[in-house]
Amino acid sequence: MELQRTDKEVFGMMRRVLIMAMLVSMIVFPAVADGVLVEVTPSSVDCETGDTFTVEILVDPGGYEVYGAQYNLIFDPSALECVSQTAGDFLTQDGASSIEVVNTIDNTIGRLEYAETRMGAESGVTGAGTLAQVTFKVIGESGSNLELKDVIVSNPSAQELETSVEDGVCLVNGNTPTPTPTPTPTPTVTATTTDAGEPPNPTITVTETIPETPAVTVTATDAASTPESADTPASTPETAETGPPRSAPGFGIFTICAIILSIYIVKRRS
Repeated sequence: MELQRTDKEVFGMMRRVLIMAMLVSMIVFPAVADGVLVEVTPSSVDCETGDTFTVEILVDPGGYEVYGAQYNLIFDPSALECVSQTAGDFLTQDGASSIEVVNTIDNTIGRLEYAETRMGAESGVTGAGTLAQVTFKVIGESGSNLELKDVIVSNPSAQELETSVEDGVCLVNGNTPTPTPTPTPTPTVTATTTDAGEPPNPTITVTETIPETPAVTVTATDAASTPESADTPASTPETAETGPPRSAPGFGIFTICAIILSIYIVKRRS
């Protein structure tokens, strides 16, 4: 009975120590960043037919190091016409160089594509800035949403970071625009030869089927009869971590407390 009471007291003390460690970790260690914010600014523009206006694609790293970024901007081509899309100073704010990987304007379907990365720098940028500036001309009367799609932001290790987006809108003559459908590429059809006849497309894809080699199963009767290969290469360990780096505040405190309390319990029981 005395041992049971002692164990109960020890476990109660363990719970109090863990609670204290958790409170200390919340105070001492900084919070993990929520993610990178990519937004259209100003978020709302009031125009009339024939006006020209400019919006910026702003990026706030939120505590992360940003090395590259890309986005698609979707708009209504019956309401707006993109005049230009130019790089900002976000990725070059510290004097480093950058390169535009993609910069395309499609006024037929209403889609802009932009991608930029730093060059020759070991670290990323942490200050907020303008990734690109986009200038539109109002050609209709219905207005248009400015929707960010396929936004990807990466760190110096080429790992994708958590990202949140905020879209924009252009109001023309006070009219509220209808949702802009996302343009989709036209699918490419490839004809394949069959027994039914000639394919409708003159492009023919012939697939050659190679018979599989039957597998040979070796059953070992004892340790000496099992064939082994001396040339079998050692397996290469793989890295399981693929996502963006995250810190675990206070983990060391919990580990130390658990070790100390485990030693204490063992000594009391002995």
